[in-house]
Amino acid sequence: MSITQPQKTNLQSQKPNLQLQKPNLKSLAPFILVPVIVGQIPSGLALALKPDIITDIGLDILPIPAWFFISLWVVIYAGMGITSWKILSLDTKNIKCIPVGILASGFLTTHFFWFTQSFRTTAILDALGIIISFTAYWVCAQYSRKATYWLLPWVIWMPITFALKIAALNGLFG
Repeated sequence: MSITQPQKTNLQSQKPNLQLQKPNLKSLAPFILVPVIVGQIPSGLALALKPDIITDIGLDILPIPAWFFISLWVVIYAGMGITSWKILSLDTKNIKCIPVGILASGFLTTHFFWFTQSFRTTAILDALGIIISFTAYWVCAQYSRKATYWLLPWVIWMPITFALKIAALNGLFG
């Protein structure tokens, strides 16, 4: 009876080529436009259907104007789209659905914010956003470090907004 070493599977023997293909900028536009437009729909609908939602949730106690949040989330949603585009443009046989799926779940999670009934719940969603944004950054970095640069606004913003909400819950803003 002889002991042999296990055979390498196809996936183990392939070395991934993680080089970006020649960028097709025409294919980039939907990756930016769809997340930005779809990302703004829930807030637009929430404000249209319930104009007092900002006060009802308690967001009016934060010392940040609404235009800042809107602008920031346009940048964050565009960054999610660009990161997805860059990963899907990689010349590799690796499974690309994992990082793109995590980005999609992070994107969808941001929409739950408008279905909350309390400021405390928005803080909990921000804590979840920290976990998802850091996870998305880490997973995407396994595929392309350059692609993750576009996630930095999201990764940086989530702890800041969580800290603002915790400060507000503790009465720091009045």
